Amino acid sequence: MPTSAIRAAYRELSQKLQGRDIAQVILLHHNLINAMWLDDVIAQFKEMDWTITTPQISRRRAPRR
Repeated sequence: MPTSAIRAAYRELSQKLQGRDIAQVILLHHNLINAMWLDDVIAQFKEMDWTITTPQISRRRAPRR
């Protein structure tokens, strides 16, 4: 199964179970391989309509229980 199909399946599952997208965190280590691919990764996230934000802003947007 292609990675894009897996991402789409998990996003669909979060919509079905929670009624919204669930905030995700990406951990990037400071190294050459990440530096070389970072622009491509960010472009892919933007193509998927993801918003890049900070943990502080993400917490404020999360629904309260």
